[in-house]
Amino acid sequence: MDRSAACTEAASGTKINSSVNRTEFLNSFNFIVPTSKIILDIMDCKPIVYTVSSGYLYPTIKAGRMFCLTLLTALFVFVYPVSTSADEVKLLADNTLKYQGDNITLADISVPQATAKCQGDGKSWPCGAKATLRLNELIKTSSLRCTIIQKTDAVSLARCSVGEIDLGRQLVEEGWALTVGMESEYIQAEQEAKRTQSGIWRDEFSPPDTWRQYPDTALNPYLDLLCSVCATRKQSRNQ
Repeated sequence: MDRSAACTEAASGTKINSSVNRTEFLNSFNFIVPTSKIILDIMDCKPIVYTVSSGYLYPTIKAGRMFCLTLLTALFVFVYPVSTSADEVKLLADNTLKYQGDNITLADISVPQATAKCQGDGKSWPCGAKATLRLNELIKTSSLRCTIIQKTDAVSLARCSVGEIDLGRQLVEEGWALTVGMESEYIQAEQEAKRTQSGIWRDEFSPPDTWRQYPDTALNPYLDLLCSVCATRKQSRNQ
């Protein structure tokens, strides 16, 4: 039985033909199918909800195409996370971005301040400015998607991706960001960047510990939740 015939029979509440396998009949509606096929099925068949009773299919909702399109819009909003285009993302300072109206800081990393200087071969060079430039380049290449994991009044902590790229990991791998917290998932990436003397690690430069912190002090207590070592250090300072 083709789909159009199935729709006609369902709309009239006609008894299912005994010669047609019920599973095959129900499968003609493609209830569990890719979203692209759901679109086609809804557009072809106005009744979209059915009740099976005593071998009959009864449409419990008869909806026109406008209702179906509204339903599909809601479906896509739920299934596919909304991303922010490159034009809507703004780099405020260091690794703090303006994203969908919120100020967010990238989790587990710290980008050197734009004014930071690194030492190499007996000279200083503007590694902070280069790190800031690289971050700005990345967020302008594609749509940015962020998942907020810690929120404060001033700024939110988030993990972000640009296309298929983990933004934090990319910056650490290239040597333009440092890991924050002893349990950062980017520690191995940082070790590799240091080994290859990438980015700020050029000429075996060792950045000061003060560079390993979030730019907003409201987020720093979050480290205690991530890292027992940090909590121990904090207690020892208070004694």
